[in-house]
Amino acid sequence: VVEHLEDDRNMMHEIRRVLRPDGVAIILIPINENYEDPNHFRQYTGSQFIDLAKDCSFRVLYTLENELLFHLVEKFYFEEYNYRWKVLGPFIAALFNFPTSVLPFWAYQIIERGMVMLGWRPRQFGCVLAKQELITGEA
Repeated sequence: VVEHLEDDRNMMHEIRRVLRPDGVAIILIPINENYEDPNHFRQYTGSQFIDLAKDCSFRVLYTLENELLFHLVEKFYFEEYNYRWKVLGPFIAALFNFPTSVLPFWAYQIIERGMVMLGWRPRQFGCVLAKQELITGEA
């Protein structure tokens, strides 16, 4: 929800404050959107979000850009196929959601690489963050 908040920096500081010392925060944000969302205060690139996270004393453990899930969300929810196709829409969404939830990560990465080779730009950025120790100690 970072892109939905007027004060993204404050939210990142709050996440850091409540995160256990050995905990991680997993944050997903949209990138390369094909539409204007009136509920978004800003659009990020992956590197802009990493800069924000580092500025808020997070250590970036892992990042991932992907397309597959966002493509389904855009087609079925934003274009309302799930409502237009009363039976088929939810059935197709279920057929997609179940396999991708149990798919090994390496298989998902192969699908993503294929989509990029076909010219699809990633539209979701995932980031795993951990607390960066503050030099002056925790507040």
